[in-house]
Order: sequence, then C-alpha cells, then structure tokens
Amino acid sequence: MIHRMSKVPALNYLKFLELIGVELRPAQPALAEIEFPVVANHTQSSVIVPMRTQVSAEAEDGGAPIVLRRTRRSTL
Repeated sequence: MIHRMSKVPALNYLKFLELIGVELRPAQPALAEIEFPVVANHTQSSVIVPMRTQVSAEAEDGGAPIVLRRTRRSTL
C-alpha cells in the first residue's frame, strides 16, 4: 500500500490525508542550533553573536547555499 501511495499524484495524496483527518501545518521558518567554537586562548568562555547575523552552509545536493539568520535571543 505504501508503494502505491508513492505513485499517487500529490493533490490526490493531500485530499486523501484530509479525508482521514490529517491537516497540513502552515509553512514556518526552519530552526537550527549552530555552535561556534571559542578559540582556546580567548579570555571569555562565550561570545555574543549579534542579532541578524547570517551563516551559510553548502547544500548537500549542490544547489544554492542554505542561509540561516539569527532572529531571536538565546543563551550562548
């Protein structure tokens, strides 16, 4: 049955999920934890990363880089 479901067009699949009571959640930004190592001879054990700092990573599929931006306060 799972094999057959993978062959069904996406719209039909979504309608089927609606029939059994599964609803899609609205899109929302991804969350990720990023850790920056502190240089051993740095005088403090932590640093403050400014708001809206952007970090990028290579996409596994070779596509455009993935860009993350710090948007909220957190414990560093």
